[in-house]
Amino acid sequence: MRFWRKKPETVPGSAPEPSGTPKEVKERRPSTPPVKGTKIRLFLHTPGRMARLLEVDLPDGEAAGDVSLRCFEPPPEGGGGDENTPSRAWKVDLTTEEVQRIRETASAIRLIPLGGRSRAGDGSTVEITISAGPAEARLKWWMTPPEGWSMAADLVESLRQLSGEEL
Repeated sequence: MRFWRKKPETVPGSAPEPSGTPKEVKERRPSTPPVKGTKIRLFLHTPGRMARLLEVDLPDGEAAGDVSLRCFEPPPEGGGGDENTPSRAWKVDLTTEEVQRIRETASAIRLIPLGGRSRAGDGSTVEITISAGPAEARLKWWMTPPEGWSMAADLVESLRQLSGEEL
């Protein structure tokens, strides 16, 4: 009876040692660190204008540190522009008070999954995503938010004002 031994693994892209013994496998680390804090993404699209993306990462706890609102027009993933459309990106440094207000408003949002229906057509579409660790909530509406989503609308308006741009 013949027993087969599994060959030791080598690090991808490495050559065996001169003696023919492979290198030890190094511990692999995830390519991206685990998500910490809360990430808020606001996607706005108004007819006749380029789409806009506003993003902010809120750190865990009360610390504000260096927190910025990142603004993109059109969003990097595409949304309202073509190769001839100039893109703009800017950031707005947030004060501790602004960070705290955003955190409190986002924390006060309560999800009501069946918020009602509104007709689509000409008008603004709003989509906001809030992520914290493995949890994520995405709200989307046309023109005015459904009943019960007023805190989400308050957060959208706050981020719009902080971006410093008329939407």
